[in-house]
Amino acid sequence: MKNVRLVPLLVLLLAATCDTTSNDKDPMPVPEEPGLMSFHTYDPEPFVLRVAIAPFDDPTAYRFISEGESATCSRFSRDKTKLIYFQYFREQNERRILLYDVEQDTTIYLMGAFRLGGHSGTLATYLHLNECTWVWNDKGTRFFYGTEGGVAGVRVTFSYRLGDTTAVHVKDGALPVEYIGGDTLIVQATRGEPRRTSFFLMDVRTGVFMPLDNPHLAFDGPAPELAWDDQRRLLVMTQKGEQTPGAADPRARLVLTDLDGSFFRELTPVGPYRDIAPRWGPDGTVFFTRIAETVRDDRECSSVMLVDTETGQVGEYLPSEAVEGAPHLCYPDY
Repeated sequence: MKNVRLVPLLVLLLAATCDTTSNDKDPMPVPEEPGLMSFHTYDPEPFVLRVAIAPFDDPTAYRFISEGESATCSRFSRDKTKLIYFQYFREQNERRILLYDVEQDTTIYLMGAFRLGGHSGTLATYLHLNECTWVWNDKGTRFFYGTEGGVAGVRVTFSYRLGDTTAVHVKDGALPVEYIGGDTLIVQATRGEPRRTSFFLMDVRTGVFMPLDNPHLAFDGPAPELAWDDQRRLLVMTQKGEQTPGAADPRARLVLTDLDGSFFRELTPVGPYRDIAPRWGPDGTVFFTRIAETVRDDRECSSVMLVDTETGQVGEYLPSEAVEGAPHLCYPDY
């Protein structure tokens, strides 16, 4: 991306703000070579979602790490040593937040009791199965998560530091979307008069919002999916198009933009499909899944795709036929 303009100084200063109350100030670790990626397999009959990890260079050498019947929302830490995901165990009728240690090949059950404004419960209490988001800090020592319909029925952002036994309430009225450094998150929030839902920068120490005046981030209806690349200072995001007769949802493509909107470029073309769930991979690549516009369930993708952001070349990265017992693949991460 040699022609991308620099992000405005004010945004860079906000993103570089240091948290004097924590030890989360080391530079972001960058893998020396392509590491692990993850994906979900989905079988609607019976209803089973599983999490698998695989080397980027050989995704067919995958292995499953989840148990139970419904594992969703997996997200690697920035240093690639941990993977967090959300799982429902039908027999116990219990939802759990699990943390997989890549180096130790072990899974631990994250569960911390906390009380917030008269509410009490566990980490999983306020997470809805289809609404959870994980946003790791740069060291992999702390993550943020949010839910809609949580405490007092509003959007809520929480923080959890590994090694602690409690989660910390960060902000009502905001959902974490991405971490961009220092104390700064991109969040989804409803602000202003008339009330409007949009993306903002938020300081996690103070809870102060800063508008993102990027016209490409404006939306009506469900929010677009975003993924941030710290090295390129770019967002990859879904952008909806028209909805044709007989289609389950509007068509969607992937686009690239920076924080202030001074850079914008189409990444995948508009077609009779939805390109969704983008995640940055190594060397300027982006994982995503492509689903036919006639299919309503976003989990019913036949393969994981990969696009090169420099050349625009799109290819099939991992077909479902390469994964035993997996009619559908979805939700890639790196």
